[in-house]
Amino acid sequence: MSIHVIRKKMNVLGIETATEKLSAALVIGNISYERHTDSRSSHCELLAGFIMELAKEAGIKMNHINGISVSIGPGSFTGLRIGIATAMGLAYSLGVKAAGVNTLMGLAWKTAKPGTLVCPLIDAKRSQIFAGIYRTGEGIPDTIVSPLAVTCEKLADIVRSQGEQVTITGPAAELFRKTFDEISDSKLTFIPGDKAKPSAVAIAELGRMILLAGKGVNPVALKPVYLRRSDAEILRDRCR
Repeated sequence: MSIHVIRKKMNVLGIETATEKLSAALVIGNISYERHTDSRSSHCELLAGFIMELAKEAGIKMNHINGISVSIGPGSFTGLRIGIATAMGLAYSLGVKAAGVNTLMGLAWKTAKPGTLVCPLIDAKRSQIFAGIYRTGEGIPDTIVSPLAVTCEKLADIVRSQGEQVTITGPAAELFRKTFDEISDSKLTFIPGDKAKPSAVAIAELGRMILLAGKGVNPVALKPVYLRRSDAEILRDRCR
């Protein structure tokens, strides 16, 4: 059976809970359905409802979903735990494979012209940024600089060292834009507003590529990418 035929039949659910923007999406063939909110309400309360609404809108039953893709971080510790736990539960109940997609790679997906560099930014607090650099293409983006938690000044040096145009995106792009303009002499393009926010559609599409390549995993293998310890862990150690 050709990949083209398999792709048509592979219905993938994407879950994105790494930031304050919660989203879930179903990708069926070339059609995508998405639910999202910027509400600060509990992701846990909203996510299950979004998934049921998507299945109803797409006109499929839950057991017609062939794979689960989830954003695994970096990002909010609580949000990641909720998204991964939901993905694991669904994948187990449906008897399907799962795919973990780095949140930054999801942000880079389809952000710029194929072949160009993209640097997604997520506010990591404590004067740091979660960032990585990817080269976009028709398939899964190539990782040029692996995800890291870094200061804006250090990231500017990393971006400058690439020696070419870099597109800046992500929910923290506008937050750090002024700082980048002040400290970087690199040629930068900033993706504004909603176009720079995480999307479960990107997570679902990248996850489908992973699943079609036979690289899906048992749900228990899904692990969050935190990049550093939480504030609670640091405080606990200080109190010992």
